[in-house]
Amino acid sequence: MNKKEYIIQSIKETIKKYGFTQADIAQRMTGKNGCVGISQASLTGIINGNPTLDKLIEIANAVGCSVAELVGGCKGSSLPPKSISINVDGKEYNYSIDI
Repeated sequence: MNKKEYIIQSIKETIKKYGFTQADIAQRMTGKNGCVGISQASLTGIINGNPTLDKLIEIANAVGCSVAELVGGCKGSSLPPKSISINVDGKEYNYSIDI
């Protein structure tokens, strides 16, 4: 499992761990028009694509966890990262993760 696959799996597992489905989280997200609720397909695209820091924060808030837990909680992986770096508009954000 590479780093991107790890993060995708971690997001999905964390959503499930907190008792939500991706559809539940999609209903809590804010769309481009500012309205609450996006399609589950849109959320899947965000998770499987290259989510921005803003979207990771929004997903984490909807779940009720930190961004670090959201991206660093994948079980059974041989690749538990010690930190995650996220590049947003040319600026790098680093998160340390204890798992």
